[in-house]
Amino acid sequence: MYDIESSVKAKALEINGLPVPGKSDVLYKNGFDVNGAIGYGLGNGFRVEVEGDFGRNANDKIKMGGTDITSGEQEERYGAFVNR
Repeated sequence: MYDIESSVKAKALEINGLPVPGKSDVLYKNGFDVNGAIGYGLGNGFRVEVEGDFGRNANDKIKMGGTDITSGEQEERYGAFVNR
C-alpha cells in the first residue's frame, strides 16, 4: 500500500505555542505506510488476529497567508489492532 498525503488543511496551526491567524496548508513529500497482520483460525468459526501499521511523511512546506515556510519535520503514525 502506498500512502499519498500531499496536503492537509490546518484549522488551528501553532508555531512555538503561538496561534497562526488565517488559513494554513501543510504540504507533504510522498511517504510510506507499512501494514502487517497475522492470524489463526480456531476451526470453530472464530479467528484470533493481530494487526499493526506504521507510516511516515516528511513535511515539505507550510503555506500561511501567501507565505511559504520550508520545513524539515516528519510526521510518524503507528497503530495496532487486536481481533478475536
